[in-house]
Amino acid sequence: MGRVFDRVLHSAIAGVAALALLSFAQSVHPFFDSLSHFRLHMAVLLGACAVLLLLRRDWAAALPVLLVAAAALAMTGPALQRVEPVPEADVTLLQFNTRFDNATPQAIIAEVQTLRPDVVTLQEVSPNTSVILEQIQQAYPYQLSCPFSGVGGVAVLSRHRFTAKHCKAGAGLAWARIDLGQREVSVASLHLHWPWPHGQAQQVAAFIPVLAALPAPVVIAGDFNAAPWSAAVARLAAASGTVVAPGLRFTLKRTLPGLGSVPVLPIDHVLVSTGASAEITLGKDAGSDHLPLLARIRF
Repeated sequence: MGRVFDRVLHSAIAGVAALALLSFAQSVHPFFDSLSHFRLHMAVLLGACAVLLLLRRDWAAALPVLLVAAAALAMTGPALQRVEPVPEADVTLLQFNTRFDNATPQAIIAEVQTLRPDVVTLQEVSPNTSVILEQIQQAYPYQLSCPFSGVGGVAVLSRHRFTAKHCKAGAGLAWARIDLGQREVSVASLHLHWPWPHGQAQQVAAFIPVLAALPAPVVIAGDFNAAPWSAAVARLAAASGTVVAPGLRFTLKRTLPGLGSVPVLPIDHVLVSTGASAEITLGKDAGSDHLPLLARIRF
């Protein structure tokens, strides 16, 4: 029985390690990029497995598992970077996937009114959540709402006037050039499809020329449906001359039996032009399956 257990244990650990290693090829094919979204989870799991193997004095198996875990953790990139405070921000931005069937859009309105950001980027703006745009229109008179899919569109709302705006209808991307007084900034709201085997890679390819043409400085906020260290996010950042704001923020929640609502994946991000500073904090639960992000940005 002991030998059978050892074989099963080693096979299971080897399977997870193989998936982690395959995720390192994230730039080769979207399949590997899909694996990369769970790289942090695999790193933690492999680390726990390595400890178990060490306790069993299985040194030969523990060492390679520990090395793969360490490599996977090291390749989570932006998540490991320290978040530096930004005491004097040029612009504050609230990013929120509202959830198309949100039963409490008033909670989102209250959050906006409490935080009073300069700019708001939204996803899944549906007939159910469009009340948000209507009820904060007086405070945010400059609004761009762009239809996307069945779950709703993307939007950019601002206290400050737009000097240009663009809606890529049906694609999940809208952007506006906003006059902050001392400078203008391009702010984009995007919503990516799910990763492979869904259409995320094709959508990213379509966005690249649009984002590459945005005048700097640039802020891109949205529901990327991708981890910050993924190839999908890296391609968008490279095209737009931006970087992912540092820090690890699990924004997607799921209800698990016996555990209630649990944050499971970091898929909502704010990207800022290279050289800018960004301090990102998680906002309050407001009826969505995503948590909002509040960004303080200095160029």
